[in-house]
Amino acid sequence: MSSPADWPSVEPRPRHSPRFIRQVWLQIYLPLFVGFLLLIGLVALMRRGAVGTPSVWADASTVILLIPVIVIGLLFMLASIGLAIGLGYLIGWLPGPIRKGWEVFVQVEATVRRGADLAVRPMLMAKGLSASVRQGVEAVTSVFRAGQG
Repeated sequence: MSSPADWPSVEPRPRHSPRFIRQVWLQIYLPLFVGFLLLIGLVALMRRGAVGTPSVWADASTVILLIPVIVIGLLFMLASIGLAIGLGYLIGWLPGPIRKGWEVFVQVEATVRRGADLAVRPMLMAKGLSASVRQGVEAVTSVFRAGQG
């Protein structure tokens, strides 16, 4: 059992040092803002130089918006290819275990059939005996009926 010293702290999060906050700003937010400003400047420069019509810009933005969808589709395609390759290996490996399983099922079928036949045999014997007796009685009565008529 763990001691209370190992439990997570319920105190509020500690404040980060100014050095850490400066490092986060320099390594994360500054490159993000600079890249965003460069992108805006590039777009403004291209618009000022009359590069492309609004239709061209719409097509380009559509392509940029479709990139994540294409990447997700590519991941699904790679997963499908991996699944197909795995199934290929599995198909090569499966005949032995499938054959063993089939043999087990054949043995189970034979056992069940034998058990069902043993369970039904007394009823079949009784019905067969009663049918034989009925047939014999009918044969004897038909002889007497034939002699009367």
